[in-house]
Amino acid sequence: LFKGTAPAQMQEAPDEIRQVTLKRSKSHEGLGFSIRGGSEHGVGIYVSLVEPGSSAEREGLRVGDQIMQVNNMVFDRVTHGEAVKVMCDLCLSQNLNLYFVGCTYFW
Repeated sequence: LFKGTAPAQMQEAPDEIRQVTLKRSKSHEGLGFSIRGGSEHGVGIYVSLVEPGSSAEREGLRVGDQIMQVNNMVFDRVTHGEAVKVMCDLCLSQNLNLYFVGCTYFW
């Protein structure tokens, strides 16, 4: 997962909040996406990479989507490190329910 800076440009207007559920089939398997941003950069948590053929891609995550909530944790003021820890810890034991706004940003 990657650290990043604030998004430089917005391509489209934000959509409504959507939900996807990701489940790892193997314990050594990743989630199929990476993130950038965090409160230490003054921005939210954004998808920076989606692996082709991953469940994240099949569920509709796109580069630039802002992650608003993971399971019961709101991501409005989390650091990059906190976001990574929450997602990694949760995905080991349960499905990961992501709530996101489909808004494509470019860095």
